[in-house]
Amino acid sequence: MAEIIQQRIEDRIPELEQLERVGLFTKKEVKAMIKKATALEYKLHRRIICKEDFITYIQYEINALELIKKRRTRTGYSFKKDEIEFSIVHRIHNVFKRATGKWKDDVQLWLSHIAFLKKWNTKIKLSKVFSSMLAIHPEKPALWLMAAKWEMEDCGSSESARHLFLRALRFHPDNSKVYQEVRPGLLSLSLWDCPVSQGPHCAPPTDASVSLFLSLPACLSVPHSLSVLFPSVCPSAFSSLSTPPWFTLSLSLSL
Repeated sequence: MAEIIQQRIEDRIPELEQLERVGLFTKKEVKAMIKKATALEYKLHRRIICKEDFITYIQYEINALELIKKRRTRTGYSFKKDEIEFSIVHRIHNVFKRATGKWKDDVQLWLSHIAFLKKWNTKIKLSKVFSSMLAIHPEKPALWLMAAKWEMEDCGSSESARHLFLRALRFHPDNSKVYQEVRPGLLSLSLWDCPVSQGPHCAPPTDASVSLFLSLPACLSVPHSLSVLFPSVCPSAFSSLSTPPWFTLSLSLSL
């Protein structure tokens, strides 16, 4: 265990050296960060681990990112973000992955991971997290709608959005909220015009959900504005999926 922790600390050295070199942190602060990081790493590698230790680790790193942002604003220094911030973002992402892998049923933890990746606009990582979350929680329609909305509005991927809409229908054929939100989205995406190259997921479905879909009025108008098409993605469905209170972006850093 000690070797693993030592390696994790050594992986931080380049970013810490950059922080000190460019004047965002002092040498004393860097030493304090190494000491704190070592203590946090030990807690994550104990034989018996607890969720609170992962949350504390993540929050500490998020606080560090916010402090760096604050000091960049104060000093006007805007370089070396790949070596500093994105290194920290990647580390937080990996800790979140370990946490959601251990506590798969904790939807709040998944949503906190998603909120963090959205903030840093890491689309490839976020797409994988959505896929993993939906594989574990297919019974929650709000998560399908959230993922489809993100693919459509943030990524501009109509094919991925269509795929998620169809899967939401298949998993929730009797959920009126799903139909209410998915119906205009599917129509606007030209559901039946998928190229053969897209494979079986893009073929017209034949289950009971399509029978209900086809029974919708043919005169239904289809809005073209995304702001009208997805006004809220069923806000009531997310009432129980709020980000937990511990996930705050504090500007302070405990050294």
